[in-house]
Amino acid sequence: MDSERLAARFLAAIAKREPAIYAGIFLDKMDKQRLLKAFPPVHPQIFADHVTLKFRDDPTGSVDVSEFPIGKTVALKVVGIATDDKAQAVLVQFSGVKTDRVPHITISTVTGTNPQYSNELIGQGVTPIKGGLVLRGTVAWWDGVRARTD
Repeated sequence: MDSERLAARFLAAIAKREPAIYAGIFLDKMDKQRLLKAFPPVHPQIFADHVTLKFRDDPTGSVDVSEFPIGKTVALKVVGIATDDKAQAVLVQFSGVKTDRVPHITISTVTGTNPQYSNELIGQGVTPIKGGLVLRGTVAWWDGVRARTD
């Protein structure tokens, strides 16, 4: 068995023990700060930490993390911004990792607004940004407490 298939089976086994709520690209603390400096939050709940690649379909299920290059570093280019009275998010572009949604990072929301609302916000329209900020993130999965690359 080749090493990629062995690694995929290992990751799938881990995911079965602890549910992967979602797979994403997670910013490190420095790039989160760079993002917040370039796009200061306009709402009180601040996120600005990841791009969701795939969210689990079933609340008791798990994302199959074996389909993602866990641990890979990815360059994220900020190409647009959307803001309304509920949320603020930036649209990003990247390559080498698949996703089933429009890639974005939720920066902030009002109290009571779930960050998932940013999917709707982005769908309503985005203001393009020229010469976009480039951030780096790591592909990982979220277990409900922390981002994991194991």
